[in-house]
Amino acid sequence: MTNSGAESVRLTLFPYGGEFEFPRHFDVLGGTSVTVTAPEYDLVLTGPNGFRRGLRGSSGDFVAVRGCIMAEPRAVALEIENLTGHIVHVRIAGDPLNVHPDRPETVMIRCEDAHGWYDVSITCPEDPHFLRRLMGHIENGAPSISG
Repeated sequence: MTNSGAESVRLTLFPYGGEFEFPRHFDVLGGTSVTVTAPEYDLVLTGPNGFRRGLRGSSGDFVAVRGCIMAEPRAVALEIENLTGHIVHVRIAGDPLNVHPDRPETVMIRCEDAHGWYDVSITCPEDPHFLRRLMGHIENGAPSISG
C-alpha cells in the first residue's frame, strides 16, 4: 500500500483467506508505504470515498498491478508489469492485453462519464487465482454524485 498524497489515510485490510486472525488497520502517512506479505492471499482493502481493493493471488503472481488515481481528468492509471520471462495475457474490465517481459503497460480507465466512480477488475488467464479489483470515487472538488 502506497499513499502518494500529502495527507495520512486510514485503511482497513480484511483477511478472507485466513492470512491473519482479525482485520488490520493502517494509518498510511503521505509519501509512505506499508507492505503485507503472505504466500497466498485473498484480501480486501477499504478506505475513504468508496475506496476498495480486492487482492487475490500468491507470491508467484505472474503480474504486478499499480493503480494511480488522477483527479484531472478523473481517471485511474493502471500499470501492469509482467513478472515472468514470457508474454502474459491479462484482461482489464474484460478487454485483453498482452504484457511483455521488461515492458510494463499503462492503461487509463476514464471515469468522467461515471461522475468519478470506477470499478475495474484485472485477471490473468494463465494465473487463474490472480485478481485485482479496484473500486472507488475520485474527488476533484467539482460537483459529483455520491454512492
